[in-house]
Amino acid sequence: MSGDEWVDLYAASEELNVTRQTLYRLLDQFEIERFRRPGQRRVMIRRTDLERMKQPIPIDTPQRGRPRGSQGSKLAA
Repeated sequence: MSGDEWVDLYAASEELNVTRQTLYRLLDQFEIERFRRPGQRRVMIRRTDLERMKQPIPIDTPQRGRPRGSQGSKLAA
């Protein structure tokens, strides 16, 4: 664990402004490893992983409703 900067989960949740439950979901979503030092209960993550979670991620936003110009289910009269 040497050479890296570490952040405990309490500090990470505060920095991201999320609950611990949300943080655990994010850790799973981003596939981030968790570490524990021998003899300690505190769980840590790498600072670089925390910074990666702060970066915006691209999303595909589905269009809502009908496409413009669509008549939907109207029948021709």
